[in-house]
Amino acid sequence: MEVRARAVGEPGRCAVCHDLAAVAVPCPACRTVAHPDCRSDLGRCPTLGCAGAREVPSPPRVGPSRRGVVALVVAAAVLVGVPLAALVLALASSERWWTALSTGRLQALDFDRAWCEEVVARARPIQAALETYRRERGVYPRSLHDLVPDLLSALPPPERWGARSEARWSYVRDPWRGYALMTTTKHWVSSYDALLFWPAPYPDARWRDRGFVVFEVDGWRYVVGGSGLFKGPDRLPFPERQ
Repeated sequence: MEVRARAVGEPGRCAVCHDLAAVAVPCPACRTVAHPDCRSDLGRCPTLGCAGAREVPSPPRVGPSRRGVVALVVAAAVLVGVPLAALVLALASSERWWTALSTGRLQALDFDRAWCEEVVARARPIQAALETYRRERGVYPRSLHDLVPDLLSALPPPERWGARSEARWSYVRDPWRGYALMTTTKHWVSSYDALLFWPAPYPDARWRDRGFVVFEVDGWRYVVGGSGLFKGPDRLPFPERQ
């Protein structure tokens, strides 16, 4: 005699919980219907002796898989993190950006070290001539033009294109510090920056206490808002434009 498995449960009802099975999965062997969650919790077909007892189909997946979520998170981290890391590294390696952010003085963004180094290099012959003049005469000259033509054939401009530039040297003989040699930068706004040199030690700490931002460039000082150095207490003698 052939024994056939009988479907448990009324048509339209789950064979496990007996509630209406509007959404149900039939057993592939005996066609007994059950809710996907009920069959998943039971772990088998609810019909005893069913040949397909262990063939429980997986319930339909709703939403993205775990692998998809991980991939989405990784992609978002790469899209946001890489540009952010590059920006942080760029700011950290930029002297003027780091100074502007740490001091709150956005004027520090005007600082151009390459330009300053070029100006300092062009000032070296003038400085050497000033020292030679002092050794020969005991004092520094009253004007840079006193160096020409004996010690300099011509006064080199601060910038390479001096003939077409407004940049000029400013110089003053100072009995306390020797002399002050200065040029204003390419950035003139409301208060200009100064690139200056004198032989005596610089009071950098006092300048910073007064709110100035100071950069050191090959023994010179680039002072943000340098016009303030020639005002108030401890002011420098204002150099005359040569």
